[in-house]
Amino acid sequence: MPLSNLQWTQLARNLPPPKREPKLKHLRKGGRPRHDDRLCFEALLWLLAHGASWRRLPQDFGHRSTLHERISQWAFSGLLARLWIHYLSQQSPNEIAFWKKCLRSRPKGHAFAVLETVTRIVL
Repeated sequence: MPLSNLQWTQLARNLPPPKREPKLKHLRKGGRPRHDDRLCFEALLWLLAHGASWRRLPQDFGHRSTLHERISQWAFSGLLARLWIHYLSQQSPNEIAFWKKCLRSRPKGHAFAVLETVTRIVL
């Protein structure tokens, strides 16, 4: 379920602006760069569409623990609900019916419960 560039551009408006890194190299923190938000959202769509567990998520999306952490942060902050509402507003009636069906047999977890609740309220 890859997103089109237009869909992602519209969804990304709901995300907080990324933190700016200091220009001076010695002031930058170490570690890995932040995982792409688009890949995180597409991983969520893949999990829903396939009814799969986090362990079955293809490596193309990145490591499952990173994705799980990001999506959980979105769920607890309310951002996931906003993203999901906006995503559903871009879908056709057939696609919405597909997502409703997917949510009925959804994977376990707080993030998926948020999506199911929001879908019931909005639709």
